[in-house]
Amino acid sequence: MAASGQLNDQPATVTWWLAEAMVKRYNKVHWQSEHNCVFNERTATASGVNGYAYLKDVLTRLPTQRASEIVELLPHKWAPV
Repeated sequence: MAASGQLNDQPATVTWWLAEAMVKRYNKVHWQSEHNCVFNERTATASGVNGYAYLKDVLTRLPTQRASEIVELLPHKWAPV
């Protein structure tokens, strides 16, 4: 996504060991290696070992999640089932 320019001028995550290289190569992206997932208006990025696990779980659970319990799927509240 970074190569396409879709992440320019917005935050995105990157695994810690690639952070320096990504900053040099795609300096228009606001890299955040301290986060496993970063959500923006148009994109979502995940990094780290199984960084996609959160996104997969939330997208799987979202259709059946009660509206009153949606907050439980936010990154700071989420817990795998």
